[in-house]
Amino acid sequence: MRISTVMRVLYLFALWGSSLAAAFCESDAGVRQCLPRRSFTLHQASIAPPLDPDPPSPFKNVMKRLLPRGGGQQAAVVVAPPALPTAPKEESRQNASFLQRHPFLSAVSITTINAFLADLLTQLVFEKSGWNKARSALFCAFGFLYQGCAQYAIVNGGWEKLFPGTKPRNVIAKICGMNLISDPLLFMPTFYIFKEFLQVGTLSWGMVKAALLAYQSNALMDWRNSWMVWFPGHAVTYGVMPTHKRIPWMAFLSFFYMCVLSLTRGG
Repeated sequence: MRISTVMRVLYLFALWGSSLAAAFCESDAGVRQCLPRRSFTLHQASIAPPLDPDPPSPFKNVMKRLLPRGGGQQAAVVVAPPALPTAPKEESRQNASFLQRHPFLSAVSITTINAFLADLLTQLVFEKSGWNKARSALFCAFGFLYQGCAQYAIVNGGWEKLFPGTKPRNVIAKICGMNLISDPLLFMPTFYIFKEFLQVGTLSWGMVKAALLAYQSNALMDWRNSWMVWFPGHAVTYGVMPTHKRIPWMAFLSFFYMCVLSLTRGG
């Protein structure tokens, strides 16, 4: 009687222990300890989704799309480091021409040399006279101060800001502004004042008045000669040429105009 009772108690303890072991083995920690490696893999696959040792990330998702699918050994993808940012302005500046890097300096240099050579050619070839150094100095100063400095500000600053771009209406407005306003009111009076100052040698209001009176008597012929050259010339200046090439183009064209000006008004 006692033996059967003890056997029953032991049997109950065995059932209770087996139930605890089964509950423990069904947990993740218990699976790792109670079952072998192969049975753990099968058991875990049956009770829960497989564990991903590497959690997903946006970078890994992109790499999975880039890697080839299918059997065989997958090719390794080497991701190059991002290129260092470059300075496009500095690179373009290094590759630019001298006119683009130094537009004002090149404009002043070209116009000064151009005015000097135009007057020298007129004196030695067309007039066949000796070299008048004072007259050449006048044209050099005029080429530097007005055609270089002042005209650079007028062409690329004043009229371009008022009528920007290369639209036909703006180009026509700039051509008319140069020929009907800038040249008659600025270019011609400045040239006559330079010429009178060279002849008189002193700067005074009487000298300026005499220069303007001389300009008044020759205005119609001077305007005609100027318009014959600069109406078509400024069509190229504002319609074709970029900003840094406008003054060099005008200097090239004005070489012939300065020969005319030196021949008619240089004496």
